[in-house]
Amino acid sequence: MSTTTLLPRNFIQFLCYFFCGIIVYFLFSNETPNQLNPVNILLQLISLIIIWISFESIKKSGLKLHNWFFLVFSFFLLLNTYHISNLQREKEFVDLYYLLIGPIVFGCFLYLGESVKISGINFNLPIKLNPNIISLLLMVIYIYILWQIYTIAGFRFFSDTLLRYQDKSEFTVPGMSGALAIIKWILLMMIPYVTKSLRYAIVISLILFSGVMQFNRGDIFRISIFLALFYMINREKKLITKKNLIILFTVTALGITSFAWIGEFRQSDELNTFDIGYLMESRVDNIAFNWLYSYSAINFDVLKLVTEAEDQNFPYTVFSLFIYYFGDREFIEGLEKDRASFSLSGLNASTFLSPFVQDMGAYYIIELIVFGALMSLFIIFIKAQRLTGVYLFIMLLITLTISGNYLIVPNFVVAILLATFLGMLIKV
Repeated sequence: MSTTTLLPRNFIQFLCYFFCGIIVYFLFSNETPNQLNPVNILLQLISLIIIWISFESIKKSGLKLHNWFFLVFSFFLLLNTYHISNLQREKEFVDLYYLLIGPIVFGCFLYLGESVKISGINFNLPIKLNPNIISLLLMVIYIYILWQIYTIAGFRFFSDTLLRYQDKSEFTVPGMSGALAIIKWILLMMIPYVTKSLRYAIVISLILFSGVMQFNRGDIFRISIFLALFYMINREKKLITKKNLIILFTVTALGITSFAWIGEFRQSDELNTFDIGYLMESRVDNIAFNWLYSYSAINFDVLKLVTEAEDQNFPYTVFSLFIYYFGDREFIEGLEKDRASFSLSGLNASTFLSPFVQDMGAYYIIELIVFGALMSLFIIFIKAQRLTGVYLFIMLLITLTISGNYLIVPNFVVAILLATFLGMLIKV
């Protein structure tokens, strides 16, 4: 057997990619405390390898939960190693345990959920409903609740108070706002099952009312990611083509620019200008890049603050939904507030790992394994039932693991469970 047959066909491409990544690293991390830090260099090299493997997996098998998670999470971890912000701290050996082992373990459980197939078991319910009719009914309920909220609390869009000084809680109504959020995400998960015209109606309604009228940049961002994932997953193994990559890069660039513009608009007023670069002490003079970095790559350094704090010594995260609805809701909300108190110049997102670390400290991996196993079982179930909308919504939340663990947010979890039940009732 020749030596060349032992090497992957794209080995030369991999070497070029790998060495280009190393060159970029030393250019961007020049004169920073982490440039020659062996831990930071190791994180950079492993991130490069995982990104490559994930990309090749997408080319071969299409977009899956595990390869998408590894691609997104590793990309922003790679970005973190460039030390763009002077707020960042030197990496230590223990950081490998938190920044590599945990995500790899979680990604393996996602892979397990994708790989295991159940045959001969049918959970479909005997009743079969029309998804278009169900979606129309949900839209009517959504608009009705929205109108009730408007008559009681109004919309942020029509407020005379400047956006940066508005209190979101003033525009919410207990009970109604929670129900509205759940219906909103169920409607989003219904998109794969309905007609094209109804898809447009759902998307326009959600962006107009939840995104613009209530001025929720996060909702616009999440809806946009969901639609992008819907586009990508429909391409299956034909996703990685020149045409699709151009479309995806263009849409991503426009999305990041829009995200930055909305952020600047929200934070600035006639008397004050807001500079995200100044806030995060960035070494790069680019507004769009700094907004992206401040909401993603720097979160690993916020996580480092959580790892250094005292833990709760109990796996609250796994039981958080049960405690929230049937136990002490204020206690769970208190944990969230404590977690938000860890910040770098006001930047307090700390990746999906922070709740586990806050609960168990150095033993966070135990709770993460339990959580990963539960996720794996649920993924096996929804794939067996061909619940594309729920699957895409989970993929959306996995995209956001770089910011926090949205897989345990009560409204999201309830929406997922209800959408799963509806999915077994409708004609897919």
